[in-house]
Amino acid sequence: MNVIKNCKVEVVVVFIFIFCLTTNVVAQKVAYMNTPEVLQQMAEYKEAGYSLRNYQEELQNNGKKMVQEFQKKQKELEKKVKLASTSSEEQQRLYEDLEKDQKEILAYEKEIQVLAKQKEAELLIPVQEKLNKAVQSVCKEKNYLLIVNASALLYADESLDVTALVIDKLNQ
Repeated sequence: MNVIKNCKVEVVVVFIFIFCLTTNVVAQKVAYMNTPEVLQQMAEYKEAGYSLRNYQEELQNNGKKMVQEFQKKQKELEKKVKLASTSSEEQQRLYEDLEKDQKEILAYEKEIQVLAKQKEAELLIPVQEKLNKAVQSVCKEKNYLLIVNASALLYADESLDVTALVIDKLNQ
């Protein structure tokens, strides 16, 4: 009975020893980086931001033109109603046209949000790919098993920060 008990204790001790060993190895193979800092150093990221802002401005300008046209039609209709220069049937048709234009403007406002998000995703794909390659390269060169984003950490020793290494890799 004592032999079995001793074997169980030895097995538990061995598992604890292995766990401690692997935990220590994993701890030494983990690093972190400051992703926003890395992105700010990437010309591609800055270019994507610039392109996105231009695209959003273009969409917003189109929306402003739609609103201006709507307001112009609205004022014209108000003049016609005030001067009683159109029939009630014609007024009804013009009001319906205005209502249709207003719905189109509201739909466009929703659409530009979707289009802007799609454009952002499209522009950031090459940036993400380049960043991922640099991170993978640093992982392989320095034998890291894992590099995490610094924002996900509560605390980490500064010696584990590979932000500069990733930036250097991107600049090669």
